[in-house]
Amino acid sequence: MCMVTDNLALVHYVLRRKFKMDQKQQMYEDLFQVGCIGLMKACDGFDESRGAFSTYAVFTIQGYILRELRERGSLLYVPRKEYVKTIS
Repeated sequence: MCMVTDNLALVHYVLRRKFKMDQKQQMYEDLFQVGCIGLMKACDGFDESRGAFSTYAVFTIQGYILRELRERGSLLYVPRKEYVKTIS
């Protein structure tokens, strides 16, 4: 767990630099939480023989954030069954 708290700045870095997000935006906190989940998964799967942790973690964090953006796509959450009702 110490590895996660020591590397929280990586999540901020990914959101600011890679996704051009500002802390004032509404979705920032949600994506930060998803990025933290990605950081935890990166800590679980990291092998020291593979190289630097930050490189491995940045790609894992980006993957989790991209997956969240693809699944949600908007600021408002609409349950799938409600979405299907509105289409039909």
